[in-house]
Amino acid sequence: MTRSVVAIICIFFSYVINAQEFTVELVNKTANVTSGKVHSLVFRITNTSASAHDFLPEIKLPEGLLLASSVAYSLQVEANSSKIYPISIYIPGNVESGDYKGEAFFTASNNQTVSVGFVISISPVHKLSLISLTTNNYIKSGEVIRNLFLLKNEGNSPEEVILESSIGTVIEDENPLWLQPGESKLITVTQQTFITQPKASFNQNKLTAYAKGSFQKPVFAYATTEVIPLYPKDDDIWHRFPIEISAFYLGRDQRNEYQDGFQGEIYGRGSLDENNKHEIEFRALGPDRLGLSSFSRYEEYYATYRSKDVHIHVGDKSYSSSFLTEFSRYGRGAEINMHIGKLEVGGFYNNPRFFRKINQEYNAYLKYNITKKTHLQYGYLLKETDDLIKHNIQYVTAQTQIIKPLTLKGEYAVSDSPTTEGEAIQLQGDLYLKKLNLHTSFINASPGFSGYFSNSRFFTTNARYRISPHLSLSANYRKDARNVEQDTLFGRAPYVENIQGGLTWDYHKQGRMSVFSGIREYEDLMEPKQFHYREKFSRIEFNQKLGIFLLNLEGQFANTTNYLLNTQGKTNIYSTGISFERYNTSFNLYGSYSDNSRYDNSNQQMFLYGGRINSRLSEKFQAGVFYQNTHQIEDYYTDRNLFELQLNYRITPRQEINLISRYALTQRQLYNKDLTFIFQYTLRLDVPIKRTARYGFLYGKISNLGVEKVEGIKLRLGEQTAITDTEGNFTFKNITPGTYFLEVDRQTLGIRDITDILVPVRVEIVEGENYFDFGVTRSAKIEGKVVLELSKSNGNGIKIGNRKPREQSVIIEIASEHEVFRKICEINKPFDFTWLRPGKWKMKIYRNGLDKLYKIQNDSFEFTLEPGSEQQVIIQVIKQEREIKYLQEDIKVGYSNPKK
Repeated sequence: MTRSVVAIICIFFSYVINAQEFTVELVNKTANVTSGKVHSLVFRITNTSASAHDFLPEIKLPEGLLLASSVAYSLQVEANSSKIYPISIYIPGNVESGDYKGEAFFTASNNQTVSVGFVISISPVHKLSLISLTTNNYIKSGEVIRNLFLLKNEGNSPEEVILESSIGTVIEDENPLWLQPGESKLITVTQQTFITQPKASFNQNKLTAYAKGSFQKPVFAYATTEVIPLYPKDDDIWHRFPIEISAFYLGRDQRNEYQDGFQGEIYGRGSLDENNKHEIEFRALGPDRLGLSSFSRYEEYYATYRSKDVHIHVGDKSYSSSFLTEFSRYGRGAEINMHIGKLEVGGFYNNPRFFRKINQEYNAYLKYNITKKTHLQYGYLLKETDDLIKHNIQYVTAQTQIIKPLTLKGEYAVSDSPTTEGEAIQLQGDLYLKKLNLHTSFINASPGFSGYFSNSRFFTTNARYRISPHLSLSANYRKDARNVEQDTLFGRAPYVENIQGGLTWDYHKQGRMSVFSGIREYEDLMEPKQFHYREKFSRIEFNQKLGIFLLNLEGQFANTTNYLLNTQGKTNIYSTGISFERYNTSFNLYGSYSDNSRYDNSNQQMFLYGGRINSRLSEKFQAGVFYQNTHQIEDYYTDRNLFELQLNYRITPRQEINLISRYALTQRQLYNKDLTFIFQYTLRLDVPIKRTARYGFLYGKISNLGVEKVEGIKLRLGEQTAITDTEGNFTFKNITPGTYFLEVDRQTLGIRDITDILVPVRVEIVEGENYFDFGVTRSAKIEGKVVLELSKSNGNGIKIGNRKPREQSVIIEIASEHEVFRKICEINKPFDFTWLRPGKWKMKIYRNGLDKLYKIQNDSFEFTLEPGSEQQVIIQVIKQEREIKYLQEDIKVGYSNPKK
């Protein structure tokens, strides 16, 4: 028993001692590699034994990985020493990323084996490729363009690929799609063309593919297809002047009293030349109907001429001299402005129509443009009021840009009359910096100033500072001017004084929140006053896009002082709006609820709601409807819609009819509503005034002379392209007269088809109609062989030439009336001439340096080729004999004795 235990212990220790005679370790343990490359694993073999050993490795690789060398070599390691053993591993490109475990076995010459495990981490590679496979480079209009693309994942990771194509195209395959490493997919992109397309076009489709969640750049490919029109249209050879002629029927029911009437209008605007250097605009509309309001058009007659340096206007318009003196005064008169280099001069005469306090006015000015953004202007305005008092007003305006982001404007004016004198000043500045935008405007007019403003002060400023790309701070102050000489056609807007500041946060690409706070005052300038209040307010606003919906939410909270009632109270307003588009229809719906203390009435609560819907019901018919149940009292100075219906029907491209009906409140009306409708017919004319081009038209037909079809043959004339119909007809339009070459795309003919004339063919295009016909037939073919024949010897001749003849060739020429073809053909080898037009052909054979030993037996042939025929011909070359002849004379044979 003891002996057995001792023996086992000895064997165990002997095994342990022997097992520790050498060790193997992986030197480069971190093995991050890229697919498609070779990676080396480096092992260190340490031999601690007293003798040298040979080591032979065996590598167990994960599936998909390969050894770069299939032959392993043994490595001898001396006693008590170490050596490096590298092993190269090839990582194929289609191996997916991830960790791959392997094991290496090293066997020593004493049959002991040590194993070492290793991990190869393959890094992810993201790579997409996209190429166009489209071969059909043209189609007929009305057909569907089909572009084929090959998408491949050349990386080692699965990719979710998102595809995008050009506007107007459709991706017919799955989108997005998954691609495994090395996987390819064909992508089809289609685009419908219009059969009525008037001109040829090159439709370019761009397909873009990018991997979702990857930072690699998108890949893209292009496919271009020529669309050839089946029904090309004539280009207009006239320079035309557009004119609109309209007729109106108007009706109005005002306080149960119905009024109606007709109006007519002629309006034109266009250039007198094709370079658009001289422009004319005119309008004649009348007579006045239904009083003056925004729901009916007042009569208007004018004509305007414009060029680069001259502007002339005669008739009705809003005349203006400067902001302080006469900002906008509608009337009938005349105006002229001229540019002479940097100098500008001009003036006008005006008889105001909607401000009876002024009988007439005259203006003249001189302006010097120092630079594009710096100028100085002096002007004079004479006003004659209804009491025949004349007011003389002089003004100076200036504008300059001291530095690029800062623009300054200013005006100073003085006025005098037999009764008053006054002055006014305006200052304005605009500053645009990277983060700060600032606008400020100030006006002050004295009580005796006779301009557009009098005894008035106006100030406004707006500032916006961008704290970050998503956060901005804004503030503004506004104080309206009083005593403005506005035309009586318009009601007097309320006086407003407002100061507020706020913060705007773009919390999302499609979302924004704003918060404002401030003080405002609104005062009615018409009598009797309907409101006059001042309030401290706060406002919060949300704007968010959710899919196709754009949502707006707003809340206002204010402490209101009502000066009409001498009371104080609360004003809260809650409003919302939503807009979206669907089925060629836009929807805009809104509503608000207010509980306020602003007005002089007992009902301080208001629920306002409404919306507008505009729809394109068809290509010719459009409709729109608007409804709002009521209006804010602050808007009563102007006309206000409560209900509106608009219908538009396009009878032809030049004719349309419109119906507009409104149920509304007119100026100063709070309760009395009017019904107004307008029925309008419009005719649009393009009047030719100058011929701009002379064109020719080429009509032709390709006759079928025995081929399968003549449809779809593509022809080119200059830069234009045409394609034949089922009968072979083709048309080229809008061709500038001259000499052209008509080409036929050989790829659109049948394999054996050929035109019966030589193309490209020269064509002379003259103005007007031109005709050119030809046909397509089956091509003929000539096949043959050059044959060498050896002659037989006869008589007493001896045949020479048993040697192998060197290679010899001839030139074969075939010619018709208009074409010649040549080929070098070797002896004893076949030849052919294909795609020959039917008809008479002559063949000639030339020696081409043929050895004198050879003779062409027949060096010319004539053929009459029929459509689709194949002519066989044998050309014989004969090797001639040479004879050696001997003279038959007597020869004496004997001995002679030499002399001694």
